[in-house]
Amino acid sequence: PTTRVLHGKYVRAHRVFQSPKGSIDLGVVDDADGGALVVIKEAYAHTMEDLAGRDARARLRDEARCLTAVGPAGIAPTLTDYWEEAGSSFLVYTPIPGSTLATLISKLAVQGLRPPLNLLRSWTASLCAAVAQLHAMGYVSCDIKPSNIVVTADGLRLIDLELAGPATTEPTGGMGTPGYCSPQ
Repeated sequence: PTTRVLHGKYVRAHRVFQSPKGSIDLGVVDDADGGALVVIKEAYAHTMEDLAGRDARARLRDEARCLTAVGPAGIAPTLTDYWEEAGSSFLVYTPIPGSTLATLISKLAVQGLRPPLNLLRSWTASLCAAVAQLHAMGYVSCDIKPSNIVVTADGLRLIDLELAGPATTEPTGGMGTPGYCSPQ
């Protein structure tokens, strides 16, 4: 990244993902506490505009609101910081230890294996509980997919909630992963 130190204290260490709408980096907090590991999401201005004209920054702002609201439930990452600059918005959160469901299933598939039925039941119950908590807090996720679910020792956690918002019967702007979002 061209700017390695953000907001005077977040140091980008490793680029994890890059797309036309922004990037995700692993980083550390440069502070007296020894540099906690963080995830830094950046959304670029005027990119990936939806039908209502909302760009990637608006969706990242929505994710910050969602993480703030659902933080106490422990079903998603803990928001560390959020700020906006002229060309980008930034969201920083504490990573959830674990692998994504997509990664675990892929590793098993390469070996010709599948998760055992009792594990699938446990994952299903945990995912349903997390989504029920999200709904109870007034949010609906519009992009639940295996790569947005982290498997932890305590159950499943949701990540990438930039499309989460209040329940609505209106179209949400045509964003999300085909096959994992509402067809509207």
